[in-house]
Amino acid sequence: GAKVKDCLVTGTPYVAIFGNSLKNGNIEVENTRTKEKIAFDENGFMGAMIRLQSLKASKSLEEIVK
Repeated sequence: GAKVKDCLVTGTPYVAIFGNSLKNGNIEVENTRTKEKIAFDENGFMGAMIRLQSLKASKSLEEIVK
């Protein structure tokens, strides 16, 4: 909880949550502005992060996964 709150205060756009969902092989990413959560499997998460980096953050995570 405290780490997520720190991200909200500092303006971090996304928070990756490796919590209870990781036991099921999922990673949740939360958009800190809209509170939208996207669940990825481990490979999907890595692929999305690579695509996001290659686009140099010119698009949002939501646009990349559509």
